[in-house]
Amino acid sequence: MADMLVLRLDDVDLGNRRIIIGGRVRLLDDLTHQLLADWLRHRQTAGPTPPTRTCSSTTRPP
Repeated sequence: MADMLVLRLDDVDLGNRRIIIGGRVRLLDDLTHQLLADWLRHRQTAGPTPPTRTCSSTTRPP
C-alpha cells in the first residue's frame, strides 16, 4: 500500500495498460484502466497543474 502513495505519472502507461508499483510492472484490468484514465482527465481539467508528477490526492472525510 505504501508504494501506491508514491505513484508518479511516469509509472503509468495507459496506452499499454501497465503501471509500475514497487518497481514491478503490473497490467491494468479494464476497470482500473478506466478509473485511472478518468482520474487523470479530472485532474487535468479541475484546476491548476500540480507542481509534482504524483498521481495521489489528499482527501478528508466528511
